[in-house]
Amino acid sequence: MQWLYETKQGDCFDVLAMDIYGSEHLAYLLIMANPHLMKYTYFPAGLKMIVPQTPKSKLNSSKPAPPWI
Repeated sequence: MQWLYETKQGDCFDVLAMDIYGSEHLAYLLIMANPHLMKYTYFPAGLKMIVPQTPKSKLNSSKPAPPWI
């Protein structure tokens, strides 16, 4: 099941993935569901973003955080 999220000024894929899925490594799920938003590094307020459900096997990733986090 998926849902819609309305962006806030300054949102970005990796931070939203961390907030939604608990791992910035799952940002690709948001990117694949919203290719029209790939032109943004940081989103303006008010964009509609599709948030797909992630398989439970993808949650609780044990990968280390990338260096920019």
